[in-house]
Amino acid sequence: MSTVSVGIVEQDPYSRNWITMLLARDWRTQVMFSAADITDLLNWLKLPFHRLDSIILDENLPAQWIDHLDQLVSKGTRVIILGENKLSTVDRSVSGHHRVRGLILKEEIRDSIGWAVDFIMNNHSVCTPGIPAYLLDDLHVTGKPVLQLDGRKNLSHLSNHEIEVARLALIYSMERRELAHELGVTENWGYGLVGAVYEKLGLEEIISGQVDLPLYLREHPYVKERMKRIIEKARTSHKAAEKEALAFHILTLPEIIEA
Repeated sequence: MSTVSVGIVEQDPYSRNWITMLLARDWRTQVMFSAADITDLLNWLKLPFHRLDSIILDENLPAQWIDHLDQLVSKGTRVIILGENKLSTVDRSVSGHHRVRGLILKEEIRDSIGWAVDFIMNNHSVCTPGIPAYLLDDLHVTGKPVLQLDGRKNLSHLSNHEIEVARLALIYSMERRELAHELGVTENWGYGLVGAVYEKLGLEEIISGQVDLPLYLREHPYVKERMKRIIEKARTSHKAAEKEALAFHILTLPEIIEA
């Protein structure tokens, strides 16, 4: 499974940094370009050897960008439109374009943006629950079902404190010393909190093969194929970074249904 090169055009700097950080943490993706203006992306793509597999675009960009972009990207480049509120401002000429494979809302995808990129690069179209039905009809037909992704997953097996630890240490990769300072505990106690989250997630059982991943997570069967490489690397390496990466991908995995 090769790394997916991603470009981001998002006008809100907080959202842009959030997406960049999440995709940088994800083993499957590499952010090659990030900016607030679509013209910056178009100029970047004109340079030699500049290419992207996937592009995440703000819904508020002018509709005419699509024709210019189409002339500069490779045949397989796919686009996700990211919006705030039901993509109410997106032009139908954009949502129905053959490159557009994802229509998602920030509040609904949350930390699962890497999974959205992964799915569109494997010939699915994706949406989040709040996308209106008339826009779903615009998604390009790929021969596979449209996957509805909901990043607001209920981590009921973790306490509120453990969820906070998981987000800071395993999703946002906060250093353990900084984590301890943020939580007001000693550094050793911070390591213990992370270990407790690992135990609740069942990482050792997953890595050893004692637990079947799709059954454990009760998710779409396609997940097993996408997680196989991550689990194998954690299984053979025994390094803390690989275990943390496995935890990251489990924690960011969205609820998935066929739309």
